[in-house]
Amino acid sequence: MQWTATTRSPRRFRICLLLAVLLVTGCGDGAGGGNSNSDPADESSRADAPAVATSALVVETAAVPGGELTVLWRFAMADDWHLYWSGRNDSGYAPSVTLATAPGWETGPLRWPLPRRLVQAGDILDHVYEGELILIQTLAVPADLEVGSQVTLAADLAWLACRQECVPGKATVTLTLPVAGGTQRTSAGEAALRQAESLLPMAVPAGGLAFRWEGTTLNLNVPGARTLEFYPAWECGDLVDLLHDGESATDRLALRFRTTAGQAGPARGVLRVDSGGAAPAAWYLEISPTSIPDSGG
Repeated sequence: MQWTATTRSPRRFRICLLLAVLLVTGCGDGAGGGNSNSDPADESSRADAPAVATSALVVETAAVPGGELTVLWRFAMADDWHLYWSGRNDSGYAPSVTLATAPGWETGPLRWPLPRRLVQAGDILDHVYEGELILIQTLAVPADLEVGSQVTLAADLAWLACRQECVPGKATVTLTLPVAGGTQRTSAGEAALRQAESLLPMAVPAGGLAFRWEGTTLNLNVPGARTLEFYPAWECGDLVDLLHDGESATDRLALRFRTTAGQAGPARGVLRVDSGGAAPAAWYLEISPTSIPDSGG
């Protein structure tokens, strides 16, 4: 199994996806047409080379009634372009994948890897991806599908790619899968999934984090860490100064919150922990809010 896709001009909205072993292609609207079998290497040398090329990989070889399918959505960015994380950013919006499913299907949430912090002119703070972004999604297959038939799903992909300028992109993809009584994962599919999962944030390990509220300030301590960065989710409480409070060159981080409805917090998001190893750790952080006494003033 192999990632394959044609490229898309950021201004023409033309894309075709070939989904590993299983699949057919779907094309978004665009001007100028073009040969969907053209060599991506030839297109990349043109002045209108795409900011983002997309492809998808279905890890399983068939849809099993009552089972699950795992899909990896891949966004490959050209040099100097970036896409946005699904949490808080000062600008831009995150890529989306919208599946139009028949009754009985259930779509799990997109699982996002660790982004990186990007500060631009004017103190604009974003959390972004460069090079490649792979999102993992699990689909629950209806139990009443007929073995030996096929099932077709349509997926709408949308994104905003930015460099010095920002360019929106979109594509509609049709997925046609065989329905079988059993399925398996190929070695290539397993390897791609393991690699994608290795980049996901995980739960805070036992004893890895100490925290304490002091008024409206949340103090975090990760023994042995060299640097810490906090990326807030949309559900996080109102932070006073994420630009400066959100990173630390020590094992301690102090996050100041504004008081809302008599409380500060909660702290929800991802904590990036660099302890000097080969790769930083990423932990889901969810700390309950603290009550702030009424000053009576």
